[in-house]
Amino acid sequence: MQWKISGTYHTTDRKEKLISLFRYGDPELEHALRGASHVLVSIPPSGDDVLSKHAMALRSAKWVGYLSATSVYGNHEGRLVSETSSTHPTEHSGIARLYHENLWLRSGLPVHIFRLSAIYGPGRSVIEGLLQGTISPSHAQRFSSRMHVEDIACTILASMLNPKPASIYNCADDLPCRYAEVVAYGASLLGPEAKMGPELSSICGNAAHVHFPAPERRVSNDKIKCKSTYARCGIVVSVTPLEPGWEGYVTLEFSNTAPLPVKVYAFEGACQFIFLAGNERCSVSYDQVNGKYMRQGGVTLPIVS
Repeated sequence: MQWKISGTYHTTDRKEKLISLFRYGDPELEHALRGASHVLVSIPPSGDDVLSKHAMALRSAKWVGYLSATSVYGNHEGRLVSETSSTHPTEHSGIARLYHENLWLRSGLPVHIFRLSAIYGPGRSVIEGLLQGTISPSHAQRFSSRMHVEDIACTILASMLNPKPASIYNCADDLPCRYAEVVAYGASLLGPEAKMGPELSSICGNAAHVHFPAPERRVSNDKIKCKSTYARCGIVVSVTPLEPGWEGYVTLEFSNTAPLPVKVYAFEGACQFIFLAGNERCSVSYDQVNGKYMRQGGVTLPIVS
């Protein structure tokens, strides 16, 4: 898969390897959009005038993505929210995000909405915050989901490879929790290097006993984690038939047939087993023929005999 990638910046001059960058608003943008097959819009609502200025240039795009935020759901009193949950944001940012989501969805373009939770990765992790002493006590009391920037990129790529216009995707991890718990874990890894003031130390050290504001919502990521998502990313799962009478731990082989790396996480569904019931008892079982993989434990490599 070969891509020619162009992008825009808005504030300071930037240079990136393998990406053609120009300032947003320059004349080159219109030309780039007219020739683009895939367009990802990451501009926040305060500066998002892409549709009003370049709607016609986007007509040739096969896929358009818009980065929104989970703040569009508003307060659900701690309940789990999915992409079909009601949206009633109360914060200005959430209201603006939802307004622009609807503008894009009504544009007639092949739009895909990605509702992002808190983002972490290089330059914006809890470890760096602790080393620099920049984590505020008030922020530590917040309840949220998070997602690594590379996982967000993989989700977007999976959507590009399998376009479903008008789809909405929650981008979040499996463990929504108080940020204080994340900070406490980061501090345990850093030890004395962690820079925490008395108030932050007290909050994180007594997270189980401190009275925090009730969480507004928990974000479900089931839609982006289904088994078919792995398949659409190019992951093939191989397993031989489980013969009657066999016992042991199943060894699965994962093959990545795509030209790009894909992350496969533990404790997630990646395949399914189908058990077929026979009309009569098996005449010769795997156990009776002393099969070489009988009662195998853990990952077992091929046995050549």
